[in-house]
Amino acid sequence: MRPFPDGQGFVARDYSLQRTRLLHLDGTVRAEFSETFVDFMPDGQGVILRSVTWDRYRLYTLDGELITELPFGIPYHITPDGTLMALYSDELDETHLLDFSGQTQAIFAGYFRGFVAEGTALMIYDQDTEHTRLFCVPDNQATSQ
Repeated sequence: MRPFPDGQGFVARDYSLQRTRLLHLDGTVRAEFSETFVDFMPDGQGVILRSVTWDRYRLYTLDGELITELPFGIPYHITPDGTLMALYSDELDETHLLDFSGQTQAIFAGYFRGFVAEGTALMIYDQDTEHTRLFCVPDNQATSQ
């Protein structure tokens, strides 16, 4: 079990039913999912869940409303300021920076290696040139690199 960031409930996994449940403090079900709990969103107002069936992440509110389904199943990385997520597409060999509504803010050719300079930049490995490049993290504006 894991408590909500605001302390007003908790997450539990029912392994017999293969369900994730968001529960109120009195144990009543607030929301229920077939996906597996991964983490809370940085603002504490939603959850990140992963479906083993279709290898995708989904973001939901704490009341169980779907916010968005993320386009790739590769593990995500959240910027240190908690405003964007980096997802890598193996099929496209691209790293996508998305906001928490699922909107793409930037696309970079290559594999995400990490955030640096307190999250103001990210490292991308380009397999074609075998170089790691450094890019500035955009200020939540749709751009492409």
